[in-house]
Order: sequence, then structure tokens, then C-alpha cells
Amino acid sequence: MSSGYSVDSSSGILKISGPSIENAESGDWSIREFGVGRFLLQSNELTKQMPISNDGNAWCSIDTFTDFIFGVHHRKWSGTIVVDTGFGIKRVYFLDGEIVFAGTNVMDDRLGEVLYRKGLLTIDQLMDTSVKVSREKKFGQVLLASGVFSNLQLWDALKCQVRELVRSIFMSEYVYFEMLRDNAPAPTQVVFTEGSYSFLESCHGYGCMYRDFVARLQQDTEVQVINPEYVKLEVGEGNFIADLIGMIEKSKNIEDILRTSKLLELNTLAALMLLVNRGICSISPSEDSQLHSDKLHLKKLQNKLDIYSFMLSEVRKAFQMNGVSLPK
Repeated sequence: MSSGYSVDSSSGILKISGPSIENAESGDWSIREFGVGRFLLQSNELTKQMPISNDGNAWCSIDTFTDFIFGVHHRKWSGTIVVDTGFGIKRVYFLDGEIVFAGTNVMDDRLGEVLYRKGLLTIDQLMDTSVKVSREKKFGQVLLASGVFSNLQLWDALKCQVRELVRSIFMSEYVYFEMLRDNAPAPTQVVFTEGSYSFLESCHGYGCMYRDFVARLQQDTEVQVINPEYVKLEVGEGNFIADLIGMIEKSKNIEDILRTSKLLELNTLAALMLLVNRGICSISPSEDSQLHSDKLHLKKLQNKLDIYSFMLSEVRKAFQMNGVSLPK
């Protein structure tokens, strides 16, 4: 061992001892330096299961990343976390532990695309605004100049974009991320009234719901529009939901819908999940699908147990902060 630290897990607890650390390992755990006076503990078993990228970087599970990001918020850290989701690079800007902005190199995450998917822009407004964008005039500035959005509406639109961008990170199974402390500040800043903690909680919950939905789908899964005439009357025309329903009516097969859609696969699936949850559509796996296989059943059960454990931990903290005993 190259450092004075040792890690012992033989007695059922994790015991770390020694004066200084560079890299210490035991059979089950490894420990690394993480800033001044802080350590990063890794389960060697989990590390073996992490996918390795072409450049040799190990990715971590989204659950590990979730714990890490909550720790960043708790420690009131300032800087940028760069996340590779496999579908593009995302940048999340922190100031004193609060999320203030996010950026991306993914076309689906651009402001206009997000607003169109959220029903805040029609396809005509999106196209008219896009053609006026230049190096000197950004998309948001064109919205203001054309009177499509007010200053307040544009502010809410930026918050919507950041929310969707951060949420998309938690839809992945594995991510690779890096921390940048001494970097350029965020291009602009937004404020989430619910606070970053609740914001991250909602993003994590959405990611769990999305992965559960995707696990139900098979190659022969079909999507059915419920009461098409009512839906057309309710949804209208020239918006994203109407376009997606049009694709479903042309072909019910999930694989055909994904091939026809111009969006990234995860964004198309997220939109379908929204339609199913709103009762606009239903999905029907074939009888021989593996929906109820043991592996999938255990995975769904584990997700529910993880959510329950997290919620119970937060309830206990709330009772402790108010000096009240948690009822048994």
C-alpha cells in the first residue's frame, strides 16, 4: 500500500485509519483523496460493474451520481459539473450549492426545441424565430424583439430549459462526470423557488419513473391513442403533442415511432410516457413479453425500496430538526 491509510471492512463496519492518503484499498472498498481533508469511498464490486468508455474512463451508476450531487448541494460547493450521459455533454453550474444554470451541446436541449416540446411555442413560432437567429442575436432575444415572449416569460422559459436539461441527466442508467471549480461563471443565472434540494429530488424521481416506463417496452410494443376524436379536439394542431399523436396514428409499433421521430430516443420515449400518464395513450406489450420476468421485477422492486429509504431518511431528519420523535 502506497499511503499511510488502510481500509478494514472485516468486522462488518468500514474502518479507515492512517495519517495521510493517496490511494488505499481493501478487498471490498477503495478510498481516494477528494479535496483537502475529504475522501471518496468506492465499492470495488460496483466499480467492476461500471461500463468503461473508449478512453478508459469508468462511468458511475445514476444512483451514485445522485448521492454525489446531493452532497455537492449540502457542501455549498461552487463550480461546474460536466456530465457525459452518452447522449451528449451537459454542464450544470453551482453557486454556493444551488443550481443556477445548465448548458448542453445537444440539439434537443436548445431553448426553442424545449419550448416547442413543452407546448409553449407552436411549430410556426419555432420556425419563424429560428430563421432570425444569428451570432449577434440569440433565440431568446428574437423572442423578445418579436413580442412572442415578455421578459418575465423568457425568464420562465430559461428555467424550463434548465429544468429539462438537468432532468435528462437522471434519465440515464450511467454517467461520467468531472468537477471544475475554477471555471468561467454561468452565462446567466436562474432561481428555483423550491430550492435546489427539492428540484434535484423531483429530477431523481422523474428519472426513476422514466426508467421504469422504458423497462416495460419491448420491440413489439404498440401505442394506442385513446378516443382519438376527443384527443384531436383537446390537443389542437401545430404543436408537438399533435405531431407525436400523428406519428402514432401512422404506426402503432414503438420501433417505428422511434425511427420516425426526429428527437433523441430518450426524449421521444419521455413524451410517450407523458401521454400514457395523462391517459391520452396506452401501451400493450405482447403476451410473451418479458415484462414480468424475475430480473425486471426485482429491478422495479429495488427502485421502490430505494425511493422508500430516501423518503424515510428525509422524514426522520424533519422530525429531528423540529425536536419531535418519529412515531413507530
